[in-house]
Amino acid sequence: MSKRVYELFLFDIYIAILKIEYVSNKFQNAESLKYDFISWDSVIREFEIIGEATNTLIKNNFLDKENQVVVDLRNLLIHHYILELMLMRFGMSFKMISKSSMN
Repeated sequence: MSKRVYELFLFDIYIAILKIEYVSNKFQNAESLKYDFISWDSVIREFEIIGEATNTLIKNNFLDKENQVVVDLRNLLIHHYILELMLMRFGMSFKMISKSSMN
């Protein structure tokens, strides 16, 4: 259980949303954002903060369980992103893995 005041987790979510809007508004589309690795990492990090704060609020009954979708999005983004970086390091892609697993 966190020793932080729970309202601060809501504040974390609010600030993270503002940061995502600020950074993403500099780009015309998601594809161009993806190729600016500093901005991309920044946005991913803010989604991580939103997911972690939401998870804490759910576990402490400050948010309904229906908000789990936010935590699930965080998990998908973070774990998929890390796996993608690891695969890129070895010159592989999800498409390569999918094709090889189908044979």
